[in-house]
Amino acid sequence: MGFTTAVLMAGALIEIRRLVLLGENTGAIALYFAVTGAFAGLVTLPFGWILTTGAQLALLIGAGLAGGFAHIFMTLSYKYAGASVRAPFEYLSIL
Repeated sequence: MGFTTAVLMAGALIEIRRLVLLGENTGAIALYFAVTGAFAGLVTLPFGWILTTGAQLALLIGAGLAGGFAHIFMTLSYKYAGASVRAPFEYLSIL
């Protein structure tokens, strides 16, 4: 599972880099990613989703907003920094 995750993550990062170099808007890239992720999550709906409380829903929304901003900033990093500059930060994410 870890190897599959690493391969898929590498593919996603390569595709983001390619889209940024082609001039795609970073906000649009983040939106496409969010819509695709939401659709993939909805596919799991019949497999045992439970209703959330108000506090849980607030935490989920906060996590989604933080993740959305992080994704936009990561996409911008592909536009303004080379791989050698970003690599140390990618390795720190392992910790």
